[in-house]
Amino acid sequence: MSNEDVAVALEGHGHEIGSLKHRMSAVEKNQEALNKLVSAVEIMAAETIQKDVTALGAKVDAVEVKPAKK
Repeated sequence: MSNEDVAVALEGHGHEIGSLKHRMSAVEKNQEALNKLVSAVEIMAAETIQKDVTALGAKVDAVEVKPAKK
């Protein structure tokens, strides 16, 4: 392989590396957005579960107060 062939190959690799860096930056941005979305959904789910548990607790308390039928 001549010096010229090596130079051409290195230039091709340089372009490929540049392209891969660009694509990786896009992947990192997408991953960051996905992480934010997951965090938001996690918070919403926790809030919803807490509301449901509170509502169920109130219903249980109401049932416990009523006298049992014999």
